[in-house]
Amino acid sequence: MHSFVHNSHFMKRFVPTAVDDSPWNLFYCNMHSSFMEQRGDVVKAYTHVLGGVSAALIVMRLPVPHPVTWMAASVVGSLLPDWDLPQSVVGRLIPWPAVSASRGRGRPPRLGRAFWPHPIWHRHQAHSVLGVAVVSILASLLLAMVATILPHARIAWPWVTWGLFCGGLSHLALDGFNDERQWWLWPLTKHGFRWPLHAGVRYIDHLTAGLLLFAIFILAAPMAHQWGIHGPWSR
Repeated sequence: MHSFVHNSHFMKRFVPTAVDDSPWNLFYCNMHSSFMEQRGDVVKAYTHVLGGVSAALIVMRLPVPHPVTWMAASVVGSLLPDWDLPQSVVGRLIPWPAVSASRGRGRPPRLGRAFWPHPIWHRHQAHSVLGVAVVSILASLLLAMVATILPHARIAWPWVTWGLFCGGLSHLALDGFNDERQWWLWPLTKHGFRWPLHAGVRYIDHLTAGLLLFAIFILAAPMAHQWGIHGPWSR
């Protein structure tokens, strides 16, 4: 039997404090995660995409084969760790029961996915190096299964996996500037980590996106000549 605690922080609703995969709770988690994004509690998807592009460009300064595959995989991988958030870009595509738990009056509830023996809470197991590695491998296997129906599909799958992993790590790096800590070294420790410089996402998201755009321009400019792209930077 589930217990409930009144939470005035979100529309005067009652927040389940135990794991609940009922239709009501799934609706509640989806609605509240959307509210969290509107309020600025989660890094925007486009910021993570810019992080994935930046990470790919850094790696591509080395003699990496299949640069297009690497770039595309890194962009997709930059969104994968948020599969633990029901209403994220990736989370909406995953038919996995959502769970929530109260964190007290005046604080948004904890959101995540049902699992055994413990739920997978947002920015916990899935936001670790191991979690990123596992989801990168699983996503690669899923894409490989889909590619079997495509005629003459030739994809460098090892580089897809590495690209997904690279993008996933960029996601963890960007979330490290958030006030909420992450379990980067799970399962070795459940200690939360973040960078020394951190703030609420609502205050740094747009600034981070702007800095990433500038970094992308700086990183891509030296490669423009190799790609046959000419502009003021190549004169």
